[in-house]
Amino acid sequence: MKVIVFSPPYDEKSGGVVVLHKLCSLINDMDGFESFMVPFFSDKVSNSSNLFKKYLSPVKSYINHKFKSYKINPSFNTSIFKGNLSDLDDYLVVYPEITFGNPLKAKNVVRWLLHQPGFHTNDIYYG
Repeated sequence: MKVIVFSPPYDEKSGGVVVLHKLCSLINDMDGFESFMVPFFSDKVSNSSNLFKKYLSPVKSYINHKFKSYKINPSFNTSIFKGNLSDLDDYLVVYPEITFGNPLKAKNVVRWLLHQPGFHTNDIYYG
């Protein structure tokens, strides 16, 4: 089984991010499984108050990913996904509760709820 973990870069000060990276590492330690990290980006529904931010956030994430390395914990068994994100039919994608919707357009999705949904963003949308 192949798994994608959608997560911000590793940050030892964020328990939720540490757990997502550790999850990827633990999956990779199991026989018959492989797991990869995919850098988190925001994909909220647009409205008049967030239209500008909606379109700049993915660009900012892309620039940060290209020009700053996506930080992983070197003591974890993790790697960054280098495949085609438009072809994830063979993958199970794990989204944390801060993820709005299904930004990777994955067919197989699991929600990893580490905190009360909507606590940080006041938005809840899993459709």
